[in-house]
Amino acid sequence: MIGRTLSHYKILEKIGSGGMGDVYKAKDVRLGRTVAVKILPERLADSAERRERFDREARAISQLNHPRICTLYDVGSEGEVDYLVLEYIEGETLAERLKRGSLPREKVLEYGIQIAEGLEGAHRARIVHRDLKPANILLTKSGVKLLDFGLAKLVASPSVSDASDAPTVEKSLTKDQALVGTLPYMAPEQLEGRTVDARTDLWAFGAVLYEMVTGARAFDSAGQASLVASIMKGKEDGSAIEPPLLNELIRRCLSVDPEGRWASASDVQHVLSWIAGNAPEAARSRPRPIGLAIATLTAGLLAGWLASIHMRPTSTAEPRPSRMELSIPLPATDDLARTPDLAVSPDGRLLVYTGTRDGVSQLFRRSLDHSEVVAIPGTEDASAPFFSPDGEWLAFFSIGGLKKVAVTGGRPVTLVRGRAGGGGSWAADDSIVYVENRKKLRTISADGGPSAPVSMVVSDDTVYADPQLLPDGNAVVFTLGYPGQERVAVGSLKTGSVQVLTEGRRPRFSPTGHLLFVRAGSIWAVGFDPERLELRGTPDPIVEGVLDVFSATFDVSARGALFCIPETRERALVWVDREGRSTLLTSARDQYGSPRLSPDGTRVAVETSLKDIWVIDVERGSRTRLTLESATGNNAVPVWTPDGTTVTSFGLNDGVSGVYSTPADGSRPPEPILIRDYPIPGSWSPDGRTLAFHDLPAGGNRDILAFTPTSGEPPRPFLVTPFNERSPAFSPDGRWLAYMSDESGRDEVYVRAYPGPGPKASVSTEGGIQPVWSPDGAELFYRLGESMMVVAVETKGEALRTSKPRVLFRGRYLIGNPNNPNYSVTSDGQRFVMVQDAQASSPHFGVVLNWQSALQDEN
Repeated sequence: MIGRTLSHYKILEKIGSGGMGDVYKAKDVRLGRTVAVKILPERLADSAERRERFDREARAISQLNHPRICTLYDVGSEGEVDYLVLEYIEGETLAERLKRGSLPREKVLEYGIQIAEGLEGAHRARIVHRDLKPANILLTKSGVKLLDFGLAKLVASPSVSDASDAPTVEKSLTKDQALVGTLPYMAPEQLEGRTVDARTDLWAFGAVLYEMVTGARAFDSAGQASLVASIMKGKEDGSAIEPPLLNELIRRCLSVDPEGRWASASDVQHVLSWIAGNAPEAARSRPRPIGLAIATLTAGLLAGWLASIHMRPTSTAEPRPSRMELSIPLPATDDLARTPDLAVSPDGRLLVYTGTRDGVSQLFRRSLDHSEVVAIPGTEDASAPFFSPDGEWLAFFSIGGLKKVAVTGGRPVTLVRGRAGGGGSWAADDSIVYVENRKKLRTISADGGPSAPVSMVVSDDTVYADPQLLPDGNAVVFTLGYPGQERVAVGSLKTGSVQVLTEGRRPRFSPTGHLLFVRAGSIWAVGFDPERLELRGTPDPIVEGVLDVFSATFDVSARGALFCIPETRERALVWVDREGRSTLLTSARDQYGSPRLSPDGTRVAVETSLKDIWVIDVERGSRTRLTLESATGNNAVPVWTPDGTTVTSFGLNDGVSGVYSTPADGSRPPEPILIRDYPIPGSWSPDGRTLAFHDLPAGGNRDILAFTPTSGEPPRPFLVTPFNERSPAFSPDGRWLAYMSDESGRDEVYVRAYPGPGPKASVSTEGGIQPVWSPDGAELFYRLGESMMVVAVETKGEALRTSKPRVLFRGRYLIGNPNNPNYSVTSDGQRFVMVQDAQASSPHFGVVLNWQSALQDEN
């Protein structure tokens, strides 16, 4: 062909060859420009399938006019030669570049964005490439160009298919049933001859992106059969890729099920753009391993991560929100706190949350630039964290009061001692507004010193939570009212006036000019004027299915990025035997917690949805609700009376905190038997007369007390020390009380004689929480990370001896709040009722961008 002229195109040299033809550099003598001429050779022209594919490419490219797709200039035929005339571009294919190894992260993101742009352009023209691979991606000085649409298919909609799917496996010139294209880049549905659509290209895109990151193919094998099997099984590794969002992006692209992939190339493009725009400068300036993951944290975190992301695709005519779900595994030792709190740094690059590791509750931080999760020392039992304006410090609440600590770690500094809690906000002038005992707003310098009350014109019994200072520092938004009756309010720090804005809780002002808040399991947004302190327009829900508990389940960065904890953690109640084998107790899923078997073993009292107590009949599977439908508040930690007729539990209902008593058949509503701030019931004595519980007195440390309702006397102290004692459990004979304490510097399990005084015995040796006696008193169980531990117990007279602890079994069962057992033991001591995540993935966090595009027009 060299030297020959086809029409007005003079062939100069051969520059490439492939299964669909040979490509030559040529001169357009009429227009005086260099072009590329793709020719279907005579040896292929007799194949009707090859000719159809050649014509298909011409038809496909003729409909495309996109800067990331090679332009078609002309189509012709001369004699027995059919040809396409394309733009000529100097460069190398991605396949040639990958021969030299993986690409730097900035190039991965740059090329990935451009490939996604090209795919979006094709998909908007209803064209699926079906043969995306490194050899069909040209790297030029002006960016990426997509080549070779010989297998392209015109689709009417994602659900339309035709017989042209079958040619993904067809006859070749050399052997029957050879796969067309390069097998490692074919999606599972292509291999099976099923429907293809735009998501098929996204699978290939994920394989290409993985190869750019790692330098190795996502799927590779010596034989076709094993390679196909590998593709159909799906990608299971890749967790070393950084940052986490890139890891998650690739993982979703490579989902075996098309429904699990991204909805569009536009979504992929915007996620890559977001990664590129949010990576710290130091990270962008040097090559580093890339990975799959993004922003999900906690106890298991992100073994599932959250979330949803709303974005505005710039390539579409109509702005639209686009949801994305991320899953990023946390270390196997971690889990979210029972009621997790979440805070995001002002620049949106760092997440801090409350979680547990090996049963220890504390704050964890995770940068969106990489997947490492770091426990912050000195933050044990922390809650409601919030950042300083510069993002260098973190304030939080704990048993000791309000504290601050450097984000990078260090010794925490106590700012306020005693009962502080309910949230806070750090102003630009280094003042902090915080809630004291949920009843008062106060302010203090971030450097410490005396605090001062914030005067607000509200009733004396008002409950405050979640304060946030507005940008000018002259007003604060906050939650007003008791659980179940919360309202979003704004108060002026100058005049003291308070205005209720709407129903909801956890208000957060966004730099987009909106006020966000939680209502009925969704995040809502509405326009807000921070100067006039007025709403603009009507609130609209922007994220549904958010974890709706009385904690900080979402936050907004200074750039308007929304981070949240989705309600995706359905749980199952399971039986677990002493060998660690588990079976379902009931098929019903819920937000189970603190399961307690009745004394006769026929029923289980359990928390559901973190607010209510139900009783489940073990044999029939029926459920009886003990808290009323109309009840508002939080009911948790059920404890059976020894006769099995009554369930007592902690309750915060209509503003009344205490221990409530309810007949196990639900025949009457709960009634308080002890009014007190946050008493957490542990167990009843065998005679049913005395309840052991722990609470949080004004001094700041958790103590164990005993309460006899019929005596008419107030609770009497059993164990009051400078340390934290929790989870009291009577022995079956009533002579001993097991509990957990941090007196050694970490939580351990101990036993003391009851009612005392008397000897104390150490039970655990390497840490332990949540002690539970076997019904015969011969064993004592406790949790240590994923291990169920057991010790043999022997009593002689006034003495008690325990054996060396041993592991009974291991498993990822919910620990939840480490202060309260999250399991129960059968009467024969052979099985346990435990809580297990019903999903294979762990909890996760969500990121929502461009959420305002989902709002209705503001008034």
